[in-house]
Amino acid sequence: MKIASIDIGTNAIKSKIFKTTPTSIEFLKGMRSPIRLGSEVFKNGKLSKVKLNQVIKTIQEFEEIFKTHLINRYEIVATSAFRDTSNSEDARRYIETAINHPLKIISGLEEAQLMRFHPKSNTGNKKIFVDLGGGSTEFFIRNVNGVEIRSFQL
Repeated sequence: MKIASIDIGTNAIKSKIFKTTPTSIEFLKGMRSPIRLGSEVFKNGKLSKVKLNQVIKTIQEFEEIFKTHLINRYEIVATSAFRDTSNSEDARRYIETAINHPLKIISGLEEAQLMRFHPKSNTGNKKIFVDLGGGSTEFFIRNVNGVEIRSFQL
């Protein structure tokens, strides 16, 4: 089965396509579009319809690629720029209505927790993964005491 993800970040919207089996996940393709939501959020405090329409257009382009790969299962998450904008819920609903698909705004800790899905995150007892984003930085740390996650707003 093939699955995909869309990550609406502060600097770019990224998508990844994977092939999965009951025991493995293999990366197939990655795409990126530099929308720069953070520049608007950090300057004006909210997302404009112009920016939201750019997000919608980009998601629709990714969805067309998903169709060519026969993918109908994918999740869309939004991170720091959507957490920080004053019109977060209105923006989420506007996009969901336009694309007819749910969009989940995740916390920094949820973002850090997603790193556990990296194929190498469960091997060995000393690992650190860092997600350095435009609006926040997340850490996933595995050591002899277990797992720790952290998120820092920039």
